[in-house]
Amino acid sequence: MVYTDVYIPFFICLLFCGGYYFITKNISVFVYGIIFTIAFMFTFNHPLSKMQLFWQNYPSATVQGTITEVRQTSYSTVLTIDSVILVSENGSTEFVNGKLDLTLPDPLAATEFSKYDIIYCKITIDPPTTTFNPADFVYSQYLKSEGIVATAELDNIINYQKQTPFIEKVQTACDDHIATIFADDTTGIIKALILGDKSSLDDSIYADFQNLGISHILVISGFHLGAIYLIAKTIASYICPNYYARLVAALLFIWSYCLIADFTVSITRAATLITVTIIAFMIREESDFFTSLALAAIIILIDNPFALTSASFLLSFATVTVIGVYNIVSEHYLDQNDLYTLKYKSLIFSASITLGIAPIIIYLFYQTSLAGIILNLALIPVFSIIIYATLFTLAVGMVSINIAQYLANFIIFTLESISALLEFVSEYFAFAMVTLGKIPVYAVVICYAVIGTAVVAYIYQKDKLLKISIAFGVCTATIAFGCGFIPSTNFELTQLYVGQGDCTIIQTSKDKIILVDAGPPSAKTKVINHIKYLGNNNVELAIVTHSDSDHIGGVIELFKAGMDIDILMLPYTETADALTTEALTLAADNDTTVIYASSDSAFTIDNIAFNIISPHKTVSYENLNEASMVFTIQYKDFTMLFTGDIGHPTEMLLLDKLTDVDVLKVGHHGSKNSSSAAFIAQCSPEIAFISSGKNNLYQHPHSDTLDTLDAANVTVFRTDLQGAITIDSDFNITTHLAN
Repeated sequence: MVYTDVYIPFFICLLFCGGYYFITKNISVFVYGIIFTIAFMFTFNHPLSKMQLFWQNYPSATVQGTITEVRQTSYSTVLTIDSVILVSENGSTEFVNGKLDLTLPDPLAATEFSKYDIIYCKITIDPPTTTFNPADFVYSQYLKSEGIVATAELDNIINYQKQTPFIEKVQTACDDHIATIFADDTTGIIKALILGDKSSLDDSIYADFQNLGISHILVISGFHLGAIYLIAKTIASYICPNYYARLVAALLFIWSYCLIADFTVSITRAATLITVTIIAFMIREESDFFTSLALAAIIILIDNPFALTSASFLLSFATVTVIGVYNIVSEHYLDQNDLYTLKYKSLIFSASITLGIAPIIIYLFYQTSLAGIILNLALIPVFSIIIYATLFTLAVGMVSINIAQYLANFIIFTLESISALLEFVSEYFAFAMVTLGKIPVYAVVICYAVIGTAVVAYIYQKDKLLKISIAFGVCTATIAFGCGFIPSTNFELTQLYVGQGDCTIIQTSKDKIILVDAGPPSAKTKVINHIKYLGNNNVELAIVTHSDSDHIGGVIELFKAGMDIDILMLPYTETADALTTEALTLAADNDTTVIYASSDSAFTIDNIAFNIISPHKTVSYENLNEASMVFTIQYKDFTMLFTGDIGHPTEMLLLDKLTDVDVLKVGHHGSKNSSSAAFIAQCSPEIAFISSGKNNLYQHPHSDTLDTLDAANVTVFRTDLQGAITIDSDFNITTHLAN
């Protein structure tokens, strides 16, 4: 399918270039569009796509490759290898394009692996990744953007060769030098600013930067390289008597620096812009900003055109493009306006960056923060000083570590103050966060096409009144168009895929979020993304059916992630276990109201009626599963029964309290100890939802349960096979995956 979300930049470029050429008859930008079109067509039969299909024919293999990255995730260690050689059973070898991601088994997780080492091993190829929920991170798309053609489990290592090339020695020396001078808790930010390495950056700190729309500050930009270029040029002036030789020496230093920083998207873009500008100066030609930017994009995309789909590429080039457009508009009009003072100029510049990349940020992350306008205004100058101060401190450290550590204290204090400020803004200025939820790709395309075409028309029109009319018309059209894509607030119920666990997310007709369990701790990101996907930032009511980790674990992680939960509802119990106690402590810390529900309780939220059937205060249950909260929800003519993890004993106790329902949330993930024939007959559902993990260890759902449901003519939907299951306001059921 040609029209897919991954080609947003292609459509934006094509529409803008067409509009630009129509208005200005300037052929250069039109040529950019043709180049991007050719690149787009090249992706259809690209070697990376072929290699993805190639590896699907190898359930297991013996390979040799060079390690290019070692990363530690929350649950495993992953090696990325390049220069892959496939070794056949008869000993013949075949070089294959693309990288492989190898997940280490637990026994090898503690082994020390390093970049540039050569590994010879047996692997088991993973099946192609599947996106089970509409808001899930599209991992397969990310892998392709990184040039990774397959993932695999590393079975055993046949041979391992330690390699220590000169570049690794330099990188290690840089890392050690930073770690020696700066404190552990700030090393991550310093490495991100100076080396472009975010692997040591604290997740919560990066989340604050990202949520507030200022994550671009943490990437190596033109300013970073500009500062390094000036330093290199100054040093070269003492070595090279010839002026042009100094420029060449400075450029060689810049590209050596890029090599140390692993040629990330932002640093390659910035280095290319500086290089084109310097070369143009040396040959006495005028450099064109957008030509240089296009050349930088081409350099990156020649190696892997699928990098076009990555968030880093989109945001990096979008930010610089907005700055370029701002400079053009400023040159043609704003600088000539007497009312356009310096303070307004800084504010408008910051607002231009924040609003200019907002459509892409909202498309990728479902929200953006207006606080970023003020924070960009305040923090960009501060980080400019921090970068110069850090480079100076690191240079001093080559002479005296003690002096460097003393100077570093001032930088550390500044960074800690900034972190505290961002945490404060995130907590107390949450109202500045604009969450629109999922917007269609064509909304982003049209938004940029309209704004881009209007900017061009604005510049080429001489009449001042017409300029004002164009500006007003664009603002009005953009706001009206954006409002048209604000998610509707109709009733919607989604049984989310959270692996082996349970999670139901209900959006009410008044845009409130009700959560029934939140899966295991590992499901946190899936739950948060789906809530944002629906255009929301907080949970009105979180119902925990019982305190097993695969039900309450995700709720605990939501608290830890800073999600606002107004009410936490737990099943009545006389004693609280460890997980319940932890949830209660977090609820108290977050001023969340806690309610204990028992049989015969009832309440209504936005015309959704809740009727609690179990647990009963006077019944002594065998275990936590049997004491699960059982309840029905009713919205208009639709009724659904939730059963937690109850088994046959509790089912028998509830028979006389059950009435016919439309949908049954099957108990205990379809275990054979749940959903008896008598229970199914009594509640008489037409449809059943089963939440279970794909290829789970318990082999849920059990064949006995499926047979019972089939005998009762119940239509079954399963998250392990069909992904997220959604019921809309018209009570139509859709699944994220086909049957």
